[in-house]
Amino acid sequence: MSMAAADFVENLSSGSAMEVLPWKKNGVWKVKLVINSSRLEDILSEQVNTEALIEKMRMAAATATPKRSKGSRLAVGCKPAYSKAS
Repeated sequence: MSMAAADFVENLSSGSAMEVLPWKKNGVWKVKLVINSSRLEDILSEQVNTEALIEKMRMAAATATPKRSKGSRLAVGCKPAYSKAS
């Protein structure tokens, strides 16, 4: 396991590598992750890093302020959704 990958995931929310995008009609937040393919491969090679990455994105979406986007209604009480590959 690369310690750099674990450190990167740990520090994700403090940098500009992650952006929470406004949700559309279905209430699902989208998180844009800017990362090079080799770093992503390193993170996804370890289950613990993959889970930490998903959790960081989920937390970012959960703390995002709802914004209106074209054709959407303002959400109240929406919870972020994510999927985890088995």
